Amino acid sequence: LVFSLLLFFCMLAVFQTFGFGISNIYLRGLLFGTLLLGIVGGAGLREISNIRLPKEVRARIHFPLLTKYLGTGLCIIIIGFTLAIAIPARLNELYYHTIDQTDYDAFVWIRDNIGEEYGRAIVDPWKATAFTAITGKHVYTRTHLGPTAIGAQTQHFLRDGSADTELLRENQLSIVYTRLYDGQQNMEFGSANPDLVEVKRNIYLLKK
Repeated sequence: LVFSLLLFFCMLAVFQTFGFGISNIYLRGLLFGTLLLGIVGGAGLREISNIRLPKEVRARIHFPLLTKYLGTGLCIIIIGFTLAIAIPARLNELYYHTIDQTDYDAFVWIRDNIGEEYGRAIVDPWKATAFTAITGKHVYTRTHLGPTAIGAQTQHFLRDGSADTELLRENQLSIVYTRLYDGQQNMEFGSANPDLVEVKRNIYLLKK
């Protein structure tokens, strides 16, 4: 386990230093690294929990619980110390959000007001995973490990005013959400496409 962990982090270090390797593995490598760390940590705690005092020492100690549960007690101390450091650090971490309150409210509105006949949407690929989770509707594409060509095409479509009706019809897309995230702020793009009907701000439906 330890060798696998070291080998994995060596692979990440080689990509970071020399650019040699597969970028997608590196982009999410720390996630997989923490999984390996968890496995190694669990194996380490298992070994600590099995610690027992030598018979000669146990014979001199008159606290049977201490001699019997020494390893378990050490595990509890280690876990408690780790959580005391980790929890405050996680609470103070400035995590990024793929959607904001405006997006969330719009997605909830779509879920509650747009019927099942409108089942597939084109939205900013960065927001698409949250869109599906909230609305229950399918999307044209989403960002998974990193930007893709089809994702760039989607963003260009939205920035261009959602004018390409042919793209919508060919891919059975009936909902358009025109709010994009450009890396620093959200930007709203309207649409003058006569084949689209604006039912709420940034939300358009394709005419039947």
